[in-house]
Amino acid sequence: MTRPTKYRPIQPILQLQRLGLSIEANGLRAAIVDASQRLSRSLHNNGVAGTLQRMFRDIRTTSEGKTAPLLAPFDKAHGTDTGGFIYGSGLSTLFGTAYIGSSPSSLRPALAALPLSPDDFTFIDLGCGKGRALFVAAELPFRRLIGVEMAGELCEIARANVATNPEWVSRISIIKQHAKDFVYPDGPLLLYLYNPFFAPVLRRVLKNL
Repeated sequence: MTRPTKYRPIQPILQLQRLGLSIEANGLRAAIVDASQRLSRSLHNNGVAGTLQRMFRDIRTTSEGKTAPLLAPFDKAHGTDTGGFIYGSGLSTLFGTAYIGSSPSSLRPALAALPLSPDDFTFIDLGCGKGRALFVAAELPFRRLIGVEMAGELCEIARANVATNPEWVSRISIIKQHAKDFVYPDGPLLLYLYNPFFAPVLRRVLKNL
């Protein structure tokens, strides 16, 4: 006798994860435009009630009743865990906004366009999260790469990600510390921030800098 297929509702976080994957693949502006267009079409075709029902509709799951995780393209390629979206309230710190990984498709050309020689600079990611920006930056010959992160759980994930690649192990350091207390190394620095702090914290970070 065939067992009935198990279903369970999509949770809102899965919708946010899909948005994160779209941002990674297409950039923030294109992802917002695409999401707006899809929402407009759904409202036109299905109305408000139908759109909400489609957003939370049941999906097919594994035999254990668990939904398969959504992997970011970067993680599929490198065997890392840098995807997903985490609200600031879900982290063990009161100082951050939220976690979402930087888009490699936006970061790579931005770094390539900088009028500098990477091997003269230390790349520092303030609020590095799971470390994705560091891993993208490691594609260039920066002298050192340093990630500063206050949330302990994100630090652990970032360090585990670093451990997957011997080259990253030799070049990347993850420091668990509040960015306002970070002591910057000597020499030329390239600082990277991807909306990690609210304004009051950012002011303190800039004052320290």
